Amino acid sequence: MLVLENKTIKIGFSETNGSIIMLEDPINELNYVHLDSQDPFRLETNEGLTTSYTEFDFQLDGSKLTLTWQTLGSITVTSTVQLEPEGLYFRAKVDNKSQKTINSLEYPIIGGIDKITDDDHLIHSYATGFMVDDPFVNFINQGEGLRYMPYPESFSGASMQFFAYYGKTGGLYFAANDPDMHQKWLNFYKNLGYLEASHIYGYEDLYPGNNLEFPYTFYIRPFTGDWMDAADIYKMYASENFTWLPDKTAEREHPKWLYQNVGLATFGINAKHDRTKWLKQYHEDLESPIFHILGPDWTNEPQTFRRGIPGPIQEWIPTCFDKNNLEQIRSNGDYYAPFEFDFYVRKHPEYVSHVSQFPKQPKSHDMYHFNMLCPCEEYTLNMHVQRDLAIFKEAEPDAFYYDISSNNLIKTCMAENHRHKVGGGQEISKAYKHIYQETLATLKQEAKRQIPLGTEMINEIHLEEIDFYQARANANPASTLELWPFRALVNANLARIIPLFSYVYHEYGAVRIDGWGKPVKELKDLLFYTSAITYLWGGIYEINHEYSPMEAIDGSESSNEEHYAVFKPRGYEYDSSRMKYLRQFAALRTKEGNPYLAYGVMLKFPIFTVSKTTLEWFHYNHWEHDPTYNTQGTYTVDSVQASAYRKVDNERQIAIFLANVSREDQIIEIDLSQYRLPGMNSYKLTLYKDFDPTLATNIVALGSKAFSSIEAIKLDIKAHKTLMLEIELIEEEKE
Repeated sequence: MLVLENKTIKIGFSETNGSIIMLEDPINELNYVHLDSQDPFRLETNEGLTTSYTEFDFQLDGSKLTLTWQTLGSITVTSTVQLEPEGLYFRAKVDNKSQKTINSLEYPIIGGIDKITDDDHLIHSYATGFMVDDPFVNFINQGEGLRYMPYPESFSGASMQFFAYYGKTGGLYFAANDPDMHQKWLNFYKNLGYLEASHIYGYEDLYPGNNLEFPYTFYIRPFTGDWMDAADIYKMYASENFTWLPDKTAEREHPKWLYQNVGLATFGINAKHDRTKWLKQYHEDLESPIFHILGPDWTNEPQTFRRGIPGPIQEWIPTCFDKNNLEQIRSNGDYYAPFEFDFYVRKHPEYVSHVSQFPKQPKSHDMYHFNMLCPCEEYTLNMHVQRDLAIFKEAEPDAFYYDISSNNLIKTCMAENHRHKVGGGQEISKAYKHIYQETLATLKQEAKRQIPLGTEMINEIHLEEIDFYQARANANPASTLELWPFRALVNANLARIIPLFSYVYHEYGAVRIDGWGKPVKELKDLLFYTSAITYLWGGIYEINHEYSPMEAIDGSESSNEEHYAVFKPRGYEYDSSRMKYLRQFAALRTKEGNPYLAYGVMLKFPIFTVSKTTLEWFHYNHWEHDPTYNTQGTYTVDSVQASAYRKVDNERQIAIFLANVSREDQIIEIDLSQYRLPGMNSYKLTLYKDFDPTLATNIVALGSKAFSSIEAIKLDIKAHKTLMLEIELIEEEKE
């Protein structure tokens, strides 16, 4: 066995084929790999996948190991493994002296991974944050799990470049240390009866006889803790190495109305037909400004779901917004953005040569059956910028929203006549960024102010350009878009969304809009939970009308004949009590909680013990043909949800947010010692409750306490109420 080891990590490679056959954490006495042999690499060419080789050689030089495989057809695969104090760095390259095209290389492959403890978890940046309990048991079949997870692609892949597998006694952290946005896959799945982690690089420069070389290192290290400890490792790397990471939101120019004023969002309200009755009622009951991402039915030619998509600019304008809607939005003091299918277009001779060619087997659970303009084409740039400029001049929206955007798409285009190398990868990511940046600059020049852009989903490379994004995962199990392949695990509470992206990037933006909500009793009690976590995790809750009618007001609901998607009548009455429940969160976000929930640094969740509550849910806001349509069930969660933040400009100012999502009053005791900083021996507490814009906020000063005398506080949280506990850390007095 070829061994690299230090006090932190020990890895062993087969002298026969170079595969990884041992991986140990000496400190926590954990052995992860339980196979005597496995694939040392997986090489994909235009002729298919191969793991075979004719010769294998190695060179061990202290803390560095070089492995070389000579394959059939004059192709050589070489890897270098470097041992460092905290972990291992992997590099690899393919020297191609044949006329085959090298598509990708899967390396390293760490298989044979068993259970760690009886309470193991996988975390991944898929869907901006996904946790699977005990994946060794719950990934049952061969290949099941996160097999092909492309980056950067957060709907079906990775929004960030790390994942982790851990138990009570320790775990493994995996990351691509890449500051340059290269295309890759970050995978964790079942193989040969065990768990397997792997990394793939490729599809960036494809031609017969091409070589391939990792332009970054893949990093593996042991760690101890939970998902937030793994995220801390990544956050430190990202903040020090990503040159495209913007200044923190509070420290740069940004649309303050979005971050400070907005307490709720809607999505999909018909733009072309009079919906003033709902716009007026929502605003009256919420008593905070609302951000309306209007439905797509405002274009000159139809922009609908499956029934028409505009093409050239003249099919987008003149716009068909109902003037009554826009006047009502302005009268309310609300804001709006038009929905655009961004680069998604119908077939048209004007731009057929500029359409992306996705691979037939794209290494993703999404097959990308979209007719998308390639972002590297000059036509795409000009169309995008000039289209939005024309729309702004005519309708003056407050923002623009792009559906099926860069965040939803694999960064691979196989067209040979486009302005990128075949494959594209990094070039495509940079082209998307350039288009958004040019659109922002052009709109700002026209408007004399920043016009924010929003997208469906988010990934880290777009934090410079995107100020808000729409997601649906917080609404699970009453949602079926992102996380859909794992719906059975989600429904069984064996997998769930976590605020991984927010934990790493919250103080940099973008604002998450989530919830898939409806203000009707028929949605049942899950709304109380999904709205609470959306706000407490730094987002804004969304009322959604994409695939179902608006709730009935005065006995009248919106009609299918005036909608852009097909649905059946429901007759569910508007429930003002649901909007009034949301009102407290809107007030919390826009008032006392704003410096934290809009701009703060997310901290580890507060520690306390609380009972569970079981919530009923019903899911009807989807296509009728979808198997999740009209499904229902129960979901068990902690009765009290919580989060914590510190101010960006003052690490001594910390706020804990608590929401009782159950129908019963709850009493909890929070340990505050986890938020103590060196040199701080005491703290001052202020409690905020009864967040209601119609009332004066109830503020209770709880006085100053020393950490040495008391480190916990007991709180009584009424049913369906929220509290904010502000902590001011006090420095030790110097003699």
